[in-house]
Amino acid sequence: MIEHRTRGVSDLLIVGPPDLVDGQNAGVFTAPQSIVVFPVATSIVVTSSRAARTIAGLESSPVMVSLVSAGIVGAILFTLTVMDSRARPRDAVGWGIAIVVALLNALLIFAAAVGIEKF
Repeated sequence: MIEHRTRGVSDLLIVGPPDLVDGQNAGVFTAPQSIVVFPVATSIVVTSSRAARTIAGLESSPVMVSLVSAGIVGAILFTLTVMDSRARPRDAVGWGIAIVVALLNALLIFAAAVGIEKF
């Protein structure tokens, strides 16, 4: 017997896009954690790059320090994400897309951190 379930707006906000049925996955922008991840990651990058410049005396290349910090934070977030079997890519194309998206997210965090530091 085939069971039919009508999805409402609240289901979309909690579960994610309509093609993902019965909560198998959650959309990136629909999870409450997504509200916290970007600002926390950006503040970690800003704080760690300022600390590295202050402690290690790396004033000659402040942008490079922020880029390295963003790369490390991005790698940690990517690793934590793919540790969950539900979020792990299933094939080589999925892994490629996930890595490109992770790199773009790390660059976005880098841009935000540099913007905070410069202004």
